[in-house]
Amino acid sequence: MKYYWVEKTEYGFVSAMEEDDTLIRVFLPRKKEIMIFEPDYEKRRTPLLKEFLRVVRLYFDSGKFCYFSIYPIRLPFSPFRRMVYTFLKENVGWGTVLTYKEVAEGIGSPFSFRAVGNALSLNETPLVIPCHRVISKNGPGGFTGGINLKRIMLRIEGVKI
Repeated sequence: MKYYWVEKTEYGFVSAMEEDDTLIRVFLPRKKEIMIFEPDYEKRRTPLLKEFLRVVRLYFDSGKFCYFSIYPIRLPFSPFRRMVYTFLKENVGWGTVLTYKEVAEGIGSPFSFRAVGNALSLNETPLVIPCHRVISKNGPGGFTGGINLKRIMLRIEGVKI
């Protein structure tokens, strides 16, 4: 079955989509409620969505330590993206940042830092895959949620960039 749910945080509305007890999309805070117009998705507060979004609210509203990597996600088909996401999920924890180059080196492909950035721009499950913790050597780098939100998320985790 396919479901989605929306919750309000201090920074706006967050949402997540689930299919077969696996997170497949996470939407970071937005000012307006996120409406899912996928015809096969039903708005329902499943146990997975309830727990995951409860933890997301704690993160944004209280700055509480959250261990997002425990949640099951659907990994992409691309072997490169899968390698990047798995590396981040397993190696880049709370309050830690790496550069795009360090991630490329970590996956054994030291010259693929631009490809790492591209892979992160396609991340459908931010927080679980902590793409906000990857920065450029000269500053925050990019972020699909916007640089301001990236700074907020890193500040929540005690990182100053």
